[in-house]
Amino acid sequence: MSEDTAEITRKQSKNPKNQEWVESQKEYLRKRNHVSNEAQLVQHARDRVAARLKLEKRAKEYARLLEQSEKDTLTGVLNRGAFEKRLEQEQARMARTGSKAVLIALDVNGLKQTNDTLGHTAGDNLIKGTADALVLGSRKIDYVARFGEKGDEFKVLLLETDLEGASTWWKNVNEILEQKGIKIAAGASELDSADIEKTNTESDRALYEAKAISKSSGSNLMLRSDQLKKVTV
Repeated sequence: MSEDTAEITRKQSKNPKNQEWVESQKEYLRKRNHVSNEAQLVQHARDRVAARLKLEKRAKEYARLLEQSEKDTLTGVLNRGAFEKRLEQEQARMARTGSKAVLIALDVNGLKQTNDTLGHTAGDNLIKGTADALVLGSRKIDYVARFGEKGDEFKVLLLETDLEGASTWWKNVNEILEQKGIKIAAGASELDSADIEKTNTESDRALYEAKAISKSSGSNLMLRSDQLKKVTV
């Protein structure tokens, strides 16, 4: 018996559920006449349960590592690769079901200045505070991710939502951001089920326009792709 199997076997006696598994395996082996000796029967049953527990442990560890690989280490939200994977999945689902979704690109203002004047710990807190606000203002079905080489960009995918719904989302999120004193600009575009690049381009363009206006006004702003013509005459 290996050391891992022996350790799992020792733990079996402490868990009533594991003991139930052992008894069920004993009955299974007894009915099929695989083992006649009672001591061997118990050991074989325990070995089968130990093997099952090891597989479950490995499955949990794999799930944990997979989740970690998809998360941004600083904020705990999705990283770019995981978000883009979700985006493709939702695009395919939209093509099948005709549902709607909105992609929002966001840029935090003042990260470099914060890093330079207050230090990188303050900059990290700014980014974490932004992520917390976006998660708090979103639903469980929505996706929040951190983007950008500088680390001051985020993206949010709002599911089962149109641009009007995105405006409501922004109102709620911006209240949280303003309470934290976080300056940010955002651009929103409805997800195109046939062209993700078009959606990215539209949300980035809306973000670019929002940043320009936000810098001059000093206020947080989100622009929607359907508002661009009104802004850029």
